[in-house]
Amino acid sequence: MILNQTKRKLGKDRFRFLLYEICVCFFLIFIISILQWLIIPISLNPEIFGTLFYTLRAIIVFLVIPLTIYLLDRYVSSYKEKFKKKPKIPAFKSHIMLYKLSKSNYKYQLLYGMLLLFLVFIPLNFLMYIFFPDMFIYHYFLINFNVLNSYFFITNFVFFFVLLIIVQASIVFAEESIYRGFVVKRGSEQFNQISAVFISSYFFCFSVLYYRINFIQIGFSPFYPLIWFFLLFIIGLILSLFTLRKKWLFPAILSHSVSNIVMLLIVWCFLNGWDQIEILLVIFFPLIGIGLIILIFQYDRIKEGVLTGLKMLKEYIKNDQKEKEIKSDKNFRIFLDLIIGFFIFIIGFLITI
Repeated sequence: MILNQTKRKLGKDRFRFLLYEICVCFFLIFIISILQWLIIPISLNPEIFGTLFYTLRAIIVFLVIPLTIYLLDRYVSSYKEKFKKKPKIPAFKSHIMLYKLSKSNYKYQLLYGMLLLFLVFIPLNFLMYIFFPDMFIYHYFLINFNVLNSYFFITNFVFFFVLLIIVQASIVFAEESIYRGFVVKRGSEQFNQISAVFISSYFFCFSVLYYRINFIQIGFSPFYPLIWFFLLFIIGLILSLFTLRKKWLFPAILSHSVSNIVMLLIVWCFLNGWDQIEILLVIFFPLIGIGLIILIFQYDRIKEGVLTGLKMLKEYIKNDQKEKEIKSDKNFRIFLDLIIGFFIFIIGFLITI
């Protein structure tokens, strides 16, 4: 099949992003991450070792992403030509500003973090555990699969909870920095903005699906990984659209971290003798109640955000006039975004990101 000029440009922009930015960034993270095994003493007990490992990984990701952007913009000729007109703020500084909390916006960032937590993460997780009770055990196997999660089996609740917060905050910080801060933000500067949203969401889903699909062989339903894939795709779209629109990472990091902490705390309670009814009554129902109160008092803000998000998604399935697309070009773009998302996952997997 001979590709027309529009299709060639769609492919060129995305594969340049994949080969230059993604590969370079992931490779740098991989190389520098080798230092983790040299810096952290192996003689430490597993709980402390895992905690330090995840914390150091978050720091590495935070430093490498803007470094990658700086090096590419400064030394790669194709990027220097594309951005001949220097932006007011250098691209690497623009990325760092995603993490910024200021006096004028920190209250709004906290508010949006709570909205994402109580109206996205908590309801979706609640429905999953209601309709699929075996997910408690399934989630336990996912945790037990990784030796770095040894902290999860500490019997002292206070010590466990402190390490849980540190580990999950570190994991989510690294994930959101890559999925939303790098793939969405940087990708949206290279090609169709909503394409960057979908590519990030596909990458997010494939990354999680790989680890969950391993447990089909020990008796769990083959539909469980697909359920996780669907839920995480929705979450990925929402977080990516939010980050793209607001240029803030803190709300996504906050909501994602607290959601992980709550879910793992529920699994810990389940393993320590709580039954499903106790978990629903003591943990989930109060959280759902808080979400309903927030929905009532923030209805206008939520409605505006939902309508804006839907409008952005509708634009994705239309011909991109900026690229002078026709229907076949649009279909090619949508398919190509899926492929690029999968390729990013493969690259990340190969270098153990």
